Amino acid sequence: MTPDSELPFVVDGYELTSYAGSVDRLLDRHPARSRTEIEAVLAREHDAFTGGRPVAIPVAVENGADEVLSLREDDAADGAVA
Repeated sequence: MTPDSELPFVVDGYELTSYAGSVDRLLDRHPARSRTEIEAVLAREHDAFTGGRPVAIPVAVENGADEVLSLREDDAADGAVA
């Protein structure tokens, strides 16, 4: 049975699943291949499919970006160059 965390979901029209789950499933289906090779193939396919643009990001990344942008706004308000 697939754990709920491994079930696909849709973001911006893209059906997504976890990276770790994808690697594990591909290892199960291709036992002669190494984890390193599978991860490299996934990285190439992801880049080809998305053109390098992230489809989804961790919420913590957005929070970090918000913090950086806020700091830059504070610096700009103080006359510093960002």
